[in-house]
Amino acid sequence: MDKEATWTQRITGLGYKQVYGSAAVWGDGITPVPVGQLEGATCVELDGVYHSPLGAAEGRPWYGSEEILGQWVDYLQPSPSSAGATR
Repeated sequence: MDKEATWTQRITGLGYKQVYGSAAVWGDGITPVPVGQLEGATCVELDGVYHSPLGAAEGRPWYGSEEILGQWVDYLQPSPSSAGATR
């Protein structure tokens, strides 16, 4: 592990290593980018966006922030198998 890393970077890296096998990848502080990419799916990466509203602050929005939703929400589409489904 990088001796110059901050405490937060070290903890994040340990989490990345646990779910991806490497701490040396980009992510949102919770999920490493490669883990969130599904084969055949459109991948949307948003710089500077926090994983959840916990810890998000002024200047660091989360995925559900009003100013961020418009950057990804249009990618959501029902799957063909659920198009006629009811709940």
